[in-house]
Amino acid sequence: MDPWMRPACKVMMVLGLLTMLYTCFGCATPEAVHHATIVDNLVPVPVHREPPPALLVPVDGGPLPEFVAPTDPAATSALTPEGERRLKEWLLALRERVDSWRAWATAGGGKL
Repeated sequence: MDPWMRPACKVMMVLGLLTMLYTCFGCATPEAVHHATIVDNLVPVPVHREPPPALLVPVDGGPLPEFVAPTDPAATSALTPEGERRLKEWLLALRERVDSWRAWATAGGGKL
Protein backbone atom coordinates (compact mmCIF):
# COMPACT_ATOMS: atom_id res chain seq x y z
CA MET A 1 0.00 0.00 0.00
CA ASP A 2 1.21 3.51 -0.72
CA PRO A 3 2.54 5.41 2.26
CA TRP A 4 0.11 8.29 1.79
CA MET A 5 -2.88 5.87 1.90
CA ARG A 6 -1.94 4.51 5.31
CA PRO A 7 -2.84 7.68 7.30
CA ALA A 8 -6.10 8.06 5.36
CA CYS A 9 -7.07 4.48 6.22
CA LYS A 10 -6.32 5.08 9.87
CA VAL A 11 -8.39 8.25 9.89
CA MET A 12 -11.30 6.48 8.18
CA MET A 13 -11.07 3.57 10.60
CA VAL A 14 -11.05 5.90 13.61
CA LEU A 15 -13.97 7.91 12.20
CA GLY A 16 -15.93 4.72 11.54
CA LEU A 17 -15.22 3.46 15.07
CA LEU A 18 -16.27 6.79 16.58
CA THR A 19 -19.43 6.84 14.48
CA MET A 20 -20.30 3.33 15.59
CA LEU A 21 -19.66 4.16 19.27
CA TYR A 22 -21.63 7.39 19.03
CA THR A 23 -24.50 5.57 17.33
CA CYS A 24 -24.60 2.88 19.98
CA PHE A 25 -24.04 4.97 23.11
CA GLY A 26 -23.97 8.67 22.28
CA CYS A 27 -27.59 9.04 21.24
CA ALA A 28 -28.96 6.96 24.05
CA THR A 29 -31.01 9.08 26.43
CA PRO A 30 -32.82 7.92 29.51
CA GLU A 31 -36.38 6.92 28.76
CA ALA A 32 -38.92 9.51 29.80
CA VAL A 33 -41.34 8.39 32.49
CA HIS A 34 -44.93 9.41 31.94
CA HIS A 35 -47.30 9.32 34.88
CA ALA A 36 -50.93 8.78 33.97
CA THR A 37 -53.70 10.09 36.15
CA ILE A 38 -57.24 8.84 35.86
CA VAL A 39 -59.85 11.57 35.76
CA ASP A 40 -63.58 10.96 35.96
CA ASN A 41 -65.49 13.10 33.47
CA LEU A 42 -69.02 13.23 34.72
CA VAL A 43 -71.42 13.89 31.87
CA PRO A 44 -75.20 13.56 31.83
CA VAL A 45 -76.39 10.31 30.30
CA PRO A 46 -79.71 10.25 28.46
CA VAL A 47 -82.26 8.03 30.16
CA HIS A 48 -85.04 6.40 28.18
CA ARG A 49 -88.45 7.44 29.42
CA GLU A 50 -91.50 5.37 28.69
CA PRO A 51 -94.31 7.41 27.14
CA PRO A 52 -97.70 7.32 28.82
CA PRO A 53 -100.02 4.59 27.57
CA ALA A 54 -102.46 7.18 26.21
CA LEU A 55 -99.87 8.20 23.62
CA LEU A 56 -99.26 4.62 22.50
CA VAL A 57 -102.84 3.68 21.61
CA PRO A 58 -103.88 4.08 17.96
CA VAL A 59 -105.54 7.37 17.05
CA ASP A 60 -109.29 6.97 16.87
CA GLY A 61 -110.76 9.62 14.67
CA GLY A 62 -113.73 7.55 13.64
CA PRO A 63 -114.17 5.88 10.26
CA LEU A 64 -112.08 7.27 7.42
CA PRO A 65 -113.92 9.49 4.94
CA GLU A 66 -114.56 8.16 1.47
CA PHE A 67 -113.70 10.33 -1.48
CA VAL A 68 -116.34 10.70 -4.16
CA ALA A 69 -116.11 11.71 -7.78
CA PRO A 70 -116.13 15.44 -8.39
CA THR A 71 -119.16 14.95 -10.63
CA ASP A 72 -121.20 13.54 -7.72
CA PRO A 73 -123.93 16.05 -6.85
CA ALA A 74 -123.25 15.57 -3.10
CA ALA A 75 -119.51 16.41 -3.46
CA THR A 76 -118.25 19.76 -2.23
CA SER A 77 -114.51 19.04 -2.15
CA ALA A 78 -114.34 15.48 -3.52
CA LEU A 79 -115.92 14.58 -0.19
CA THR A 80 -119.48 14.51 0.93
CA PRO A 81 -120.37 16.83 3.81
CA GLU A 82 -120.26 13.77 6.10
CA GLY A 83 -116.79 12.89 4.71
CA GLU A 84 -115.55 16.43 5.36
CA ARG A 85 -116.76 16.16 8.95
CA ARG A 86 -114.92 12.84 9.39
CA LEU A 87 -111.75 14.24 7.83
CA LYS A 88 -111.83 17.23 10.20
CA GLU A 89 -112.28 14.84 13.15
CA TRP A 90 -109.24 12.82 12.04
CA LEU A 91 -107.12 15.92 11.55
CA LEU A 92 -108.10 17.29 14.97
CA ALA A 93 -107.38 13.92 16.63
CA LEU A 94 -103.96 13.75 14.93
CA ARG A 95 -103.15 17.34 15.90
CA GLU A 96 -104.08 16.63 19.53
CA ARG A 97 -101.86 13.54 19.49
CA VAL A 98 -98.90 15.51 18.09
CA ASP A 99 -99.42 18.21 20.74
CA SER A 100 -99.55 15.52 23.44
CA TRP A 101 -96.28 13.98 22.19
CA ARG A 102 -94.63 17.42 22.17
CA ALA A 103 -95.84 18.16 25.69
CA TRP A 104 -94.57 14.79 26.94
CA ALA A 105 -91.23 15.11 25.17
CA THR A 106 -90.53 18.61 26.50
CA ALA A 107 -91.77 17.88 30.04
CA GLY A 108 -88.45 16.22 30.89
CA GLY A 109 -86.47 19.36 30.11
CA GLY A 110 -85.54 18.24 26.60
CA LYS A 111 -86.28 20.14 23.43
CA LEU A 112 -88.18 18.72 20.54
